[in-house]
Amino acid sequence: MTVQYPFPADLFNMVGRVTRAHGLKGEIKVAPLSGSTENFKRYSRVALVAADGRMTTLLDINQCRVQKKQVILKLDTIDTKSEADLTVSMGVLLSKEDRLEIENDPPGHRWLGFSVWTIDEKHIGSIEDIYCNGPQEMMVIRSERDEEHLVPLVEEMIVSVDDGSIIIDPPPGLLEINLGQNRLVEIRMHFSIITIFPSLIEANLTGGIVSKADKEGKINIEIINLRDFADDKHRTTDDRPYGGGEGMVMNPEPLARAVDHAKRRPVKRRRVILLSPQGRQFSQSVAEELSREQQLILVCGRYEGVDERFTSKYIDDEFSIGDFILTGGELPALIIVDGVARLLPGVLGCSSSATNETFCRNLLKHPQYTRPRVFEDVEVPEALLNGNHAEIAEFRFVASVRRTIERRPDLMDDVTFSSSEKRLLKKYGIATSSSSIGKL
Repeated sequence: MTVQYPFPADLFNMVGRVTRAHGLKGEIKVAPLSGSTENFKRYSRVALVAADGRMTTLLDINQCRVQKKQVILKLDTIDTKSEADLTVSMGVLLSKEDRLEIENDPPGHRWLGFSVWTIDEKHIGSIEDIYCNGPQEMMVIRSERDEEHLVPLVEEMIVSVDDGSIIIDPPPGLLEINLGQNRLVEIRMHFSIITIFPSLIEANLTGGIVSKADKEGKINIEIINLRDFADDKHRTTDDRPYGGGEGMVMNPEPLARAVDHAKRRPVKRRRVILLSPQGRQFSQSVAEELSREQQLILVCGRYEGVDERFTSKYIDDEFSIGDFILTGGELPALIIVDGVARLLPGVLGCSSSATNETFCRNLLKHPQYTRPRVFEDVEVPEALLNGNHAEIAEFRFVASVRRTIERRPDLMDDVTFSSSEKRLLKKYGIATSSSSIGKL
């Protein structure tokens, strides 16, 4: 697969985007921009385009099959997983010469890069992307001031299309919508994991809530093989430490190139993180802090550490998951992905799950019960059975405080109680001052 020349928008239409590598033989998963997977079965060749506009030559489609809402393609010359990894987030292009006029393949994708104006001659910007929000196609329009607008692609709003320009008649207030708050199915976080053992990450992303969110496009998890950025035939990523000593140290050059590759995404808020036992400890409050970013680049440390020159220049933060040593940063990276992803809107099935759990107020969660009502002569507490929501809430709150005092009294120093909560706890003989903890 070779990159040839800048993307000529007048000759190609973007029909999809690569979401991840699939398997070990160079297959890629593609999310169709139109939402239609069947169209891909009729394509014989496509090209790939990177974020900087560089594109590949046309690649023959050797195999194509549909998996749920995505398409799995085996393209000519992409034969390994490492090569497939390099295509993640690339656009999939169809030559206009090859394009089939298919009824359910919307014309809007031919308009990428078109200039958009209102009927009163106000210039809005250029079409940067088109995606599906359920049954509705949406245009992402970026203005000259780098503002993004979300506009439904509906026939009634399009006044005219001519020579690279589109004139629309939007309803009042539509252009004031902030894309970051209203693009309901837009990717809310990009996780880029840099590792020399991609299979360790892949093996842990085959199922569960995080994997489901990745497949549905709510988050994007990119696995970057550090060895692909080494510049010798042995793909070396480590060497002996200057000054002598045990073990090996990770080379700065491949790491720097991998981070630069991950930074190709046009996001405004990103953090480059090194997983290291020397970092500050990852916690729920840190997860909440990181959830406000748009991209997390997670560098998995190995061996005796990472060259300090790379750390000083490229790393924004170092995190540890505890005061113990692991063989590498892959498991901590997965923990951060899981901890952060579940805080993002739309990832958990129940929107209140992330706010009603252990550590949400620095308190441990209350005991949980389910059927049967009696298990080995132990009954479910009566307060949970009478249907009185106020009594249930009171029982759970008191139980939560008791459990925190018993198991993690250190957390109580950072808990603030309201006056009514203090009265309630006093009723049950529970002291809330740090000097009285333990008097239950």
